[in-house]
Amino acid sequence: KIDFASILTKPPTTFEVAHALTGGSTSDNHFLREGLFIFLTWLFYYVFIHVVVYGGGFGILAAYRHWRPQANTLKVPWEEQMRQMLHSEKAFPMYAVVPTIGDI
Repeated sequence: KIDFASILTKPPTTFEVAHALTGGSTSDNHFLREGLFIFLTWLFYYVFIHVVVYGGGFGILAAYRHWRPQANTLKVPWEEQMRQMLHSEKAFPMYAVVPTIGDI
């Protein structure tokens, strides 16, 4: 039985989820657990990048349209705005990986 109240108060980490899905810490499923952990971490990160890039991008544009409709930012053609968001989506993971590689 899943206790949803405990999940809301202390959400599990991706490692804890991978550990639970593979059935524990036996040596037989070590590689499966580690692979699942890496995949779940990547999936969370990849989804979050899209939320930040597109949610933030559209949110800022909406705020400018509401509070500063004469702003120069809004004079940029829509196709160029979408192209800039796409470039941000591609570049952000590269920027985020640099500190990780530096720690190795």
